[in-house]
Amino acid sequence: MRIFFLLLERSLRIIETLLIIRIILSWVLPGNFFYSMSRGGFSELLSDLVKAIYKVTDPILKPFRIIIPLGGAMLDIGPIVVFFIIRILRGILAFLA
Repeated sequence: MRIFFLLLERSLRIIETLLIIRIILSWVLPGNFFYSMSRGGFSELLSDLVKAIYKVTDPILKPFRIIIPLGGAMLDIGPIVVFFIIRILRGILAFLA
């Protein structure tokens, strides 16, 4: 049972890292990134990597975007809520493991 909790905790840590990368990418990359990076070569590899990160993190963030609207400031606080939930779950798993 301990191994299960450790694997689950590691999975949450990986998801947390991918969310951090996604947040940084949203600050750094322009809005038309996927359109401008679809020309091939290294940029295609980078585009595929970014798409994979978004594909993994989107299902996690979507429910919170529905519950918590962007508001007037157009600030997405969904990732912050997800971080709090992940931290709480990791604490519980650390206690159980």
